Amino acid sequence: MFRYIKDDLSKNMNIIRDKEFIQFQESWFDNKVKEINRETFIKIADDWFKSSKINDLQGWRHFDNIDITNGNTQYIESFFVRYGLSGFQILENEYAYYTLMGKHGCKLDRLEPNLPLLLTIPHYNYGGNRPEYDQLLAICENRNIDIHIDFAWIPLAKGIDIDLSHPNIKSFAMSISKFAMTWNKAGLRWSKQRTMDPITIMNHYYRNINSNQLTCGAHMMQRFDRDHIWNKYEMYYNELCDSLDTKPTNIITVLKFEGDDSTYDAGKILTSLGL
Repeated sequence: MFRYIKDDLSKNMNIIRDKEFIQFQESWFDNKVKEINRETFIKIADDWFKSSKINDLQGWRHFDNIDITNGNTQYIESFFVRYGLSGFQILENEYAYYTLMGKHGCKLDRLEPNLPLLLTIPHYNYGGNRPEYDQLLAICENRNIDIHIDFAWIPLAKGIDIDLSHPNIKSFAMSISKFAMTWNKAGLRWSKQRTMDPITIMNHYYRNINSNQLTCGAHMMQRFDRDHIWNKYEMYYNELCDSLDTKPTNIITVLKFEGDDSTYDAGKILTSLGL
């Protein structure tokens, strides 16, 4: 059993960057890999993201339009470009990145009718999906609010059960960057209907997507199973929670103390195990 120290917990989220991922990065730079094209990357990434056995996302077939992204940051930024600051909305307690861009959230019952909503799932503050998710869907139905989901952290999550075919969900995006790949951002956006924004232009007009970026991402997905991090670290995560007398969540690095609504991150602790 490893020795876990409460003071090593963090208030900021940290990915698990262990020996396997470091070795993968080193081997990538040291060895020549056959280059792949855009279409091959989409096929590999689409299959990889769908292959999780610890999350249950239904309704993928309703999203025929698939575009490559430079990570979920580009997915978020595309809303600022397309709608401006006032043309879409977010809920309160979203990530600081929105505040840095000048965007602030509102309470659930204050959502404006007919204004698209960009939503983060899973969410650090809750250690998984938002507890009011069903209520959110009902409000969006009644107020004609389109939902767009930022799934950036789902590679570190389990137990996320969402029916993507819900009529108000219009697009969502996932990325490999939280899968210990912050040094190479690549992901996909799935949409029910094609829209004109920087992601669309990059994919279908200029098509100037870095083939090195795509090849590396595909190589990583062929090397590591989609649920690799949970499969490898769940035992140590549960041991850590027991040792520190904390409650586990559905995000592999996030935990809570009894009677404390705050969330704490153990990514650095799990990385330090040297696995």
